[in-house]
Amino acid sequence: MNRRANLFDCLARMTGDSTDGWDAFLSTFYQHFVASDAMVAEKFASTDMQRQIRMLQVSLQAMLSVGITGKTPVGFQEIAEIHNHANHNISASLYNLWLQSFLTCVAQFDPEVSPELLQEWEDVLRVGIEQMLAHYQPD
Repeated sequence: MNRRANLFDCLARMTGDSTDGWDAFLSTFYQHFVASDAMVAEKFASTDMQRQIRMLQVSLQAMLSVGITGKTPVGFQEIAEIHNHANHNISASLYNLWLQSFLTCVAQFDPEVSPELLQEWEDVLRVGIEQMLAHYQPD
């Protein structure tokens, strides 16, 4: 099976391709992420988390597109710029916490999780993270 199919099958198992499933998965992700560091908690202190969950669902699709195809989808640059130094100021260390929180949730939600699948997620999402960080400190 190819990487794209593996990851999208994993998403389907974790979310049931339903709004409730996505809400459960991403709510749990944010619980892990916010608990991972005081700086993360501070950044999300005043955030409408339901809105944030919807935004992450879209952003995750963009990150997968970048990581799987190497192509930047429409809107990805805007997402990266929102997170750069001049805006939300999301540094590399916070992306590492984000990734670890995401992988924790994959392990928690996917009954078919394996070390190889977690590595696929990490490899693909790191490509997207690198693209996000390329916009962190604009020239």
